[in-house]
Amino acid sequence: MAIITCPGCDRDVWDGEEACPTCKYPLQISTNQNNLELFRTLKIRLAILSAVSGSCLFALLVAMVRPPADGFGAPVITVGMVYLGALAIRIITEKGLAKIEE
Repeated sequence: MAIITCPGCDRDVWDGEEACPTCKYPLQISTNQNNLELFRTLKIRLAILSAVSGSCLFALLVAMVRPPADGFGAPVITVGMVYLGALAIRIITEKGLAKIEE
């Protein structure tokens, strides 16, 4: 067991306590609440990654339909790499969400 600082009153308390003995601030969060917070975080991450990958895909399609005068070059490669990275992280996030929902 370790000593932690209570967020409610800034006093030192044992980490095994359910609530601060001085101010009664709850120190331990239930597993269901932790899962809910993780689920919300992953949903927000999924929304952001969807927006990033959608924007990158749009930029790639525009570059293919109307290629720049000096060729595709580094910007298109960079956008493509960002798209693939966002897509990979999105797939990992979806797997994490599926695991939580089980």
